[in-house]
Amino acid sequence: MTDLEPLEDLLGQDIPDHMVEIPLHCVFPDNHTDGDRNKSATFNVDKGTYYCHGCGRGYGINSLTEALGRPLGLARRVLMGLSLGGAVGPQGGIGRSDKNAVEREPLPTADKITEWNRDLLGHKVRMAWLENERGWKRHIVVFLKLGYDGGRITFPIDDDQGNLVNVKRYKPGGRPKSLNWKGWGSPVRLWPLLSLEAATQTGRNIYIVEGEPDVPLLLSQSPIKHAITATGGAGKWPEWESRKFADLDVVIIADADKQGMEHAELVRDCLKFYAKSIEIRRPE
Repeated sequence: MTDLEPLEDLLGQDIPDHMVEIPLHCVFPDNHTDGDRNKSATFNVDKGTYYCHGCGRGYGINSLTEALGRPLGLARRVLMGLSLGGAVGPQGGIGRSDKNAVEREPLPTADKITEWNRDLLGHKVRMAWLENERGWKRHIVVFLKLGYDGGRITFPIDDDQGNLVNVKRYKPGGRPKSLNWKGWGSPVRLWPLLSLEAATQTGRNIYIVEGEPDVPLLLSQSPIKHAITATGGAGKWPEWESRKFADLDVVIIADADKQGMEHAELVRDCLKFYAKSIEIRRPE
């Protein structure tokens, strides 16, 4: 028997019990000029998927729960209520069974992050290369707690409460160049949040770049003070975080290719209902 009460709690709307494809108001009404008065979104009860045909945002149960800032326990209750199975995969899927869940490797400790940072700062050849070839200043490496784990440069990713929620591992010229810590790549995060908080407090421009390595580069360039990226790479943006850019002047630095411009336009479209101003620039 289907229990729709957890789903109604998640969506904040009454759900009829006789439909498979349920029409809904978009859970992000600010993305619509009319507040989505005409119910542009649908939720498929059989599949456990949400999609807005107006703004084009689609989610599984887990990622929708994250997007709305609700606890993961609610996602599990929704899944059980819809008889979709009990597993909520760490990568954001709806999880019909345990085999869909990606095994998570335990995150490194704070001491390990510090050790990696110390190892990078103490490696004269590697630091000289990063400073001369990549333009990363030493004090920015310290500020961002970047490190070296013996194979790749590490970027510790924290959440709003300062808790470690991912470590991106970067190797210039590697295949792939960037890796998530196993099982911790979803949801997409903003990084570093300290830059966004500082821009909000000071009223300075916030610069958005496509990848993590561009953040220390931009922060190393005077007079730029605040730079941020999304950890998902090109074509991915945490829609639920867009409200944090309210009343800010945003400069999006697009990568010099078609994919880079498409990503910049995606970010612009997500922020246009919140930011004070938005400018897209090509790299010089």
